[in-house]
Amino acid sequence: MTLKSKNLINLNDYLDKLSEAYIHDYGILSSLIWDAKQHTTDENNSHLDWCMVHFNTSMVDIHKTIKNIQARLREIDAGSKIQE
Repeated sequence: MTLKSKNLINLNDYLDKLSEAYIHDYGILSSLIWDAKQHTTDENNSHLDWCMVHFNTSMVDIHKTIKNIQARLREIDAGSKIQE
């Protein structure tokens, strides 16, 4: 479904860019953590694994929230008239 309201289109585009930025940053931080694991002891590797799991969970939550907001924008656009 395509949004009709210019304001909602702009907001939706912003949320897409925000999501892309989070995914990009996640990729960089993830690779740094995995690279760090190669230079640490087994005990520290376990801690880094724990950090990655929680970091991944947070990123999934952020992504879901952004997608839920975008779905709500589509509902708003379909159900009402937004003043430009």
